[in-house]
Amino acid sequence: MGSGFSNEQEKTRAKAKIKAVAKLNKHTAEETYHSAKKSELQEMIWQSKMCKDNVATNDDQNSDNHKRIRQPSLQGPELHRIDSELRIMTHHDDKCFLCDEYIQNAHLGYPCRVCTRIFHKECLEKSGQLTSGDLRLLTLAHTNNGWSCYDCSNMCTLLLPEEVRIMDIQFKKYDINKDCNINMEEFVNFKKRRYRDEEDEEMTEDDVKRQEIEFKLMDVDGSGELNWWEFMNHEASRCIAKRKPEDLVKLLTTKEISEIQSLFRKFDVNNDNVIHEFEAKKVFRQWYSHFDSAQTRSRSISLSGGIQRETTSLGLHVDQQTSILMGGDRDNDGVVTYDEFLLDQALYKICNRVNRGNMSFLKK
Repeated sequence: MGSGFSNEQEKTRAKAKIKAVAKLNKHTAEETYHSAKKSELQEMIWQSKMCKDNVATNDDQNSDNHKRIRQPSLQGPELHRIDSELRIMTHHDDKCFLCDEYIQNAHLGYPCRVCTRIFHKECLEKSGQLTSGDLRLLTLAHTNNGWSCYDCSNMCTLLLPEEVRIMDIQFKKYDINKDCNINMEEFVNFKKRRYRDEEDEEMTEDDVKRQEIEFKLMDVDGSGELNWWEFMNHEASRCIAKRKPEDLVKLLTTKEISEIQSLFRKFDVNNDNVIHEFEAKKVFRQWYSHFDSAQTRSRSISLSGGIQRETTSLGLHVDQQTSILMGGDRDNDGVVTYDEFLLDQALYKICNRVNRGNMSFLKK
């Protein structure tokens, strides 16, 4: 009587406390498990790359690769679930992640586009986390494209250990001369052999050219060879692309979700929290209209009457991109919601973490 609660009420309160504690313990256990699994995978990747460098024949290459294989920090980027009400923090840290000193001048800091870390260039050079090719791509941090730090650009950390092992075996099959790099000839010849075995015919000239383009896309530092990291990152992206969009969203970081939200708001012209087809066309038309008219316009002569008129490919580009965006309408209700947009953008965001060099060869 003195407590003011009946026995049933006391039992209910006790059960609620037990349930809350159990839920907290489960969450803590899951966090610990995932952290341990990531550490295990990081160690396996590090050991695998170490073996590659031990058999490399070029001393300069050994020195460069050795810097890259130093095990990175196991503190990965934060994870989030789908939540259209999530409040996003878009800033980066005030201090260099490596030296813990304040970065006074924005031009002296190199922020990661995926996580909140920021670095001094000198600290990155001293840390040995980046190869010479990575350092050349570091200038992307001060462009609209952005730059990913050594942890975030490592796609292998998103894979299962068995997936990494399979890709490592595949790398060895490509690398015929066992110099721990894959050149264009090795890459194309392997593709030809596999095509011949599977299709019982020779690869066409057009297919060979496509393989050469794929090689150049994989060669992010433009060295003319694929090192272990370039090959693994490319194959990891292909592997991740097979996963469910719902699982990919869980891998997005705060910055990535913030950018997706910002992009969604640009398409949601009338602020009704959905994207209509007319809104998508309007935004794409505004974007494409900024392109040089000499590149987007072509002239044609009417065969009837000889009247010269100007036609534009702008409408074609707008229609194509609008169709792609509206293809994210999963429930076919005629609009794209934020959750649908997020699911549709997740794969692109994750695969875009890999730093890429000059892609001008695609215009040739």
